[in-house]
Parts: sequence; C-alpha cells; structure tokens
Amino acid sequence: MLTSEIVIERPPNDVWAFFIAPDNWKKWSRLSLSTARWAVGGSLHFEKGMTSKIEAITPGQMVKYGDAWSEETWTFASHPSGTTVRVDETPRGIAYSDHGAAALAKTRLALEKMKAAIENPVEPESDEDETPPVENVAPPAEAPGFPRSGGMPSLVQDDDDGGPNPGLRRIPF
Repeated sequence: MLTSEIVIERPPNDVWAFFIAPDNWKKWSRLSLSTARWAVGGSLHFEKGMTSKIEAITPGQMVKYGDAWSEETWTFASHPSGTTVRVDETPRGIAYSDHGAAALAKTRLALEKMKAAIENPVEPESDEDETPPVENVAPPAEAPGFPRSGGMPSLVQDDDDGGPNPGLRRIPF
C-alpha cells in the first residue's frame, strides 16, 4: 500500500464538499471527474473514459473506490490546523517497478494542488468590464485649444491672437 497525506487549513466539511464536487477535480487531479454518485455501489466517471466503483463511504470522513488496477481510500480527519487528508492506494494485480515512487509523487502533487485550490481559491474572471468609470471633468478654462466660456474646443495653430496663449491662434472646427 502507498500512503500520502497533507494538512489543509480548512474544516473537514469544507474539504469534503470540495472533494466531492466534480468540477473541482480539474483543479487538482490529473483525472477530471465528469460525474459521480457518492454512495456504496455508485460510480465515478472520469473524462478520459475511466470508471471507478465506490466500495465504501462515510460522508464527510472517508471514501474507498477502485477499478481493475487499483483501490484508493481517502480519509478526511479533523486536525488542530484544519483537516488531514490521507490517501491509501493499493495496486490490484500489478507491481510497481519503482516500488511506487512515481505513483506516490503523483498523489503528493495532487494533494498539494488540492491544498492550494482550497486554501487559496482563485476567483473566476468576470465577463463584465471592470474598468472604473471615467469622471466627466472639464479641462481648465485656460487649457490650450479650449474656449474660455463653453462652446466647442478648437485646433491650435501658431500665431498670436492676443489670447491667454501668445503665439497660438484658435481655429474652430
């Protein structure tokens, strides 16, 4: 049996709720879960065509599922800092040439991704334009190219018309 565990700084119920939501699996697992029926005899259907059967479950605390190749037991236990998530993986009918080192590394990476996704959720980007509104501020009356008392702005051309900007002449447009 291969065992990995991690402490996630959230209560067990929050971690369990995150774990059983199929949409969350793509945030942490290399196998994206498309549908699940979380009950003994229920199935986990993965997007790559794999299916696992749930063999045992205690909602909020433990789930054991497997297929022809392996069995995984996930436990969720209270910890002073939040929740200890433990994964026990048992191969069925296969042997690891590396004694399970690669499988352990993949499980550890998945647990680290899960921890990051739960503790530091990324807010989805909004489709709305989040640019703050621009205030409608009139330019100062003495700004070049703008009339002093309302009216339309004008283009500015070199020549003195005796106004506040010597050497410039306003040309209305």
